[in-house]
Amino acid sequence: MEKWCNIVIGVAVIYIVANWITCQNLSFQSIIVANILLLQSAVLWYYARRNRVCITTQSSYRPNASSGIFCVLLVPLALLGEVCAKKQSGGPSSVLQEIWLSLAVLAVILLRLALADNQHFQLYLLVVLPLFGAVLVMSFSCKWLSVFPLATSYFVWKCLKIVPEYLPKSFTLGELAVVLQLLTVWVNRMGLSAFQASFVHKLDKEDIQLAWFVCTLVTAVVIATVIVYWTTAYSSLGQFLAVYVVMAILSLLLLRSVFGENPVLWLLKFVSSSCTKIFLLLAWIILLAVAVVWAIIHSFQLNSNVISSQDMKYTVLSTDRKVFHAFIVLVYFPGLLLDVRLLLLASVAALGLFIVMEAARALHVPVLGEHLDAILRIFVDDRDQGLIFLTHIYLLIGLSLPLWISRNLFSPNTAPLELYSGILSLGVGDTVACVAGKALGRNHWPGSKKTVEGTLCSVLSQMMLVLAGSHLGIIFIISWWNVFAGICLSALVEAFTDQIDNLILPVVLYPFLCLA
Repeated sequence: MEKWCNIVIGVAVIYIVANWITCQNLSFQSIIVANILLLQSAVLWYYARRNRVCITTQSSYRPNASSGIFCVLLVPLALLGEVCAKKQSGGPSSVLQEIWLSLAVLAVILLRLALADNQHFQLYLLVVLPLFGAVLVMSFSCKWLSVFPLATSYFVWKCLKIVPEYLPKSFTLGELAVVLQLLTVWVNRMGLSAFQASFVHKLDKEDIQLAWFVCTLVTAVVIATVIVYWTTAYSSLGQFLAVYVVMAILSLLLLRSVFGENPVLWLLKFVSSSCTKIFLLLAWIILLAVAVVWAIIHSFQLNSNVISSQDMKYTVLSTDRKVFHAFIVLVYFPGLLLDVRLLLLASVAALGLFIVMEAARALHVPVLGEHLDAILRIFVDDRDQGLIFLTHIYLLIGLSLPLWISRNLFSPNTAPLELYSGILSLGVGDTVACVAGKALGRNHWPGSKKTVEGTLCSVLSQMMLVLAGSHLGIIFIISWWNVFAGICLSALVEAFTDQIDNLILPVVLYPFLCLA
């Protein structure tokens, strides 16, 4: 099954690289990027074909799953697609920084693979080490802080070792690599690019303040969670909450110095500045309340029954979990239509809430952790085998990724098509494939539990939604072929991958929708 998924991703690599070379008019930078990415893909193929991925066989990675190493190509492809579409707001050089950064992460992973393969040490000497050096040299050629590629490489190197040790069985190598690539790109964009003059002068004051608010919120939640773990503050509910309260106060003080005004009052003015924002916020609160009540009632009903049938267990894990897909689409679709900025803020706030809840559950915080575990454990599947449950967080991340990585987010026009990649691939495609596959599926893909009928229904439903959006003037499409190619390839990845598709599928579809 992994072989077929690798082939599909390989086709996507060739397609996007060809478009990249064409749109850059065979420039020196484009040829170098294309050659390095293709060479990295060839090395990954070598390891995948010969089962030489030594570090992924360790017990610290998720068992009963493939390495998913070809997934490390997806973030560079997403960034290449953005450049090809020429929709970036910060200029080609700033996006090129992020492309080299993602390729540096990929090179670090290849270096770890090579060092772990004692039988093929010559591959490390002849290919991987020069490749790693070439990526770093090209990174230094960009007009940015040259020490950042080295710091990023060291950070990724340490994370590839530390994260599986502290969070065993929670990731595959591919999933961890995608998360690290996205994290480094986000740090680069928000820390080094988002506030440069070339980017800031195109934004109004409110957009800059929104970017600061979003970055500070995520950083504060992550730092507070680390402090909770290191200080064992999770042993008491009061201490657990106190850490987050203190970090919130410090964050508000920082934002006050940046904004020159009270950030709480700024937030209230932002969410109440129009009737549309108020309507969306009220609708999302109602949807959240309904989803929480449904989850609590459903978990109590299931916990009160003795589930001994394997078929019943499968129904719980596949069909019932898709209800959350429906809820979250009802949040994101009107948000993209009516107010992308408010959706960005809400998505980051939801991510912070998810991190706090999962920390309380995983660390067994008194009272709170026990109740959260009883509710969430019902809706996990066999991929949530580690200390933390990630599928529900990945669903939020997958739908939000287009918002978080797009440089066309603050466009005054309607939301561009690529921002809908999460809704199309997860909210529509994945859900329809599951439901239709169970109802109509007869023919299975080679080595997969997924059915051909489910995949065809997934492609058809996504194309119908795009066609309806184009007909209503919601989205504008130049190349229908790129839309069709991206939807087909993402549907095939969904059929063959054993990675967590909530994270992978939107990244597969994103560059094709950029080109469309």
